[in-house]
Amino acid sequence: MWKTRLIGKSLLLVGILLVSITLLNFWQDTQQVASPRSIIYDTRFVQAMDNITHIVPADAVLMVSTNAPYVVYFTGHTAKVPFGLVSKDALVNYMLVKGYLFLIVFQGRSDEPRLRTLFGQAGQKDLESSFARLAEYRTDFSVILVYQLMSS
Repeated sequence: MWKTRLIGKSLLLVGILLVSITLLNFWQDTQQVASPRSIIYDTRFVQAMDNITHIVPADAVLMVSTNAPYVVYFTGHTAKVPFGLVSKDALVNYMLVKGYLFLIVFQGRSDEPRLRTLFGQAGQKDLESSFARLAEYRTDFSVILVYQLMSS
């Protein structure tokens, strides 16, 4: 009898824990998408994406530091996040192998945590040894940099 109660209480505790984790993740995702500083409230974001479509050839795949779904939606380009890459050299090699020439950096932000430093303001100098900067757009909440991979 006591074992049944113990199992029941354990299952209840696990259930509460799972619900709590789910709610916390949902809240964090909601804050990212709908916070007052999110892209949906950035009045200059769409214009920046439109400008990018005039710089980048229509068939080009874009490597992006973050916000890939928004970039895809507003530019019409395929966008890839460099998941699993840990350095500028790895990024350059990957892009060369795949034939990707364009990199869109949301300064200081990356969905690949190991590349945040590279995509930060200090990392720009390192990027510019392998990439030519084509444009810089300042939106309400972001600095968006457009780079083209230089031929090796």
